[in-house]
Amino acid sequence: MSSNNDKIAQAERRFGVRFPEDYRHFLATEGSMSQFIPPADDFLMINAIAELMEVNESGEFQKRFPGVSIHVLCPSVAS
Repeated sequence: MSSNNDKIAQAERRFGVRFPEDYRHFLATEGSMSQFIPPADDFLMINAIAELMEVNESGEFQKRFPGVSIHVLCPSVAS
C-alpha cells in the first residue's frame, strides 16, 4: 500500500467513513488542486489528505464545531 493510500485509510478510520472511489483515486494520484472552474470561474480547492485531517483536528475548528468533520463530496454529473 502506498503512502497516500495509507493516509487515505487512516483518514477513513478517523472519520468512520469510506470515501467514494473517485475521490480516493483523486487523493492517491493527484493529491490536491486549486483552480478556477468555468463557466462561472468559481474557485475550487481540494486539500491533500494530510491537510484535510489537520483542518478537522485543529483546536479552533473543533472548539467552534465540536464533533463535526469537513468532507469533500464529489457528485457525479450526468451529461
